[in-house]
Amino acid sequence: MLHGRIHRHRLRHQGRPIGQQYPTDAGPIDILAISKDKKELLVIELKKGRASDSVLGQIQRYMGYVLDELAEDKQKVRGVIIALEDDQRIRRALRVASSSIATK
Repeated sequence: MLHGRIHRHRLRHQGRPIGQQYPTDAGPIDILAISKDKKELLVIELKKGRASDSVLGQIQRYMGYVLDELAEDKQKVRGVIIALEDDQRIRRALRVASSSIATK
């Protein structure tokens, strides 16, 4: 069950704690959320500046980890990238990326 397995690292902005990361063997997930009905897990990747195509592989690794290690039967895993800007590389990569939903 996800609740008993959460270990966090504090995120800071200008020295103040603003949140916590979820450590994985694929790298630290910026935000890992679960829906109120517990049917979906959401992996959120935050970028301070521009998001390029490399972040697509990064969030897919995190989603794969969540699907393999944390998701329960019939739970969906979604990913969201939040950035100030994007570039043409990520837009092209996203056009052919498979569905952003994976189900265990």
